[in-house]
Amino acid sequence: MPVDHKLKIDEIVYQRELYSKSFIARTFRDFLDRLALEALKNSEKILDVGCGEGLLLEKIVSIKKDALVCGIDLSPENVEICLAHNLSAILADAKRLPFADETFDTCIMTEVIQYLEEEKPQEVIREIARVLKTNGQLFIMFPNDRNYKVARLLT
Repeated sequence: MPVDHKLKIDEIVYQRELYSKSFIARTFRDFLDRLALEALKNSEKILDVGCGEGLLLEKIVSIKKDALVCGIDLSPENVEICLAHNLSAILADAKRLPFADETFDTCIMTEVIQYLEEEKPQEVIREIARVLKTNGQLFIMFPNDRNYKVARLLT
């Protein structure tokens, strides 16, 4: 998936490509991902909402080997990239999750919620609450504008 979805096709930068080629991007991404991974200590069923190309999914699977880990994304290309890396990902809309009530211990949504303005974020949160178990947890991360801009400039 393009790092910036507004780019023209010949300007697209993929998350995995940026992660592999840029020490600064990798360090920043790893720092943010560590925060999300900390939330998973007691989780055995984990959903990554807006999983992108699966960078975080890959890390979750590597540390939670016996957990059920699944990602969803609206982009068919992102789902294909995840599947090509042997990650469980489904093409789905976060407003209509294809899971039964109370399926997951933890849902993670990193750097997604800021894109939901027109799509009514409260609908997405309500749907995530439906698939979370009683006392489940939702981990939401959104970019700090200043830090995000600095990181983007450096990469």
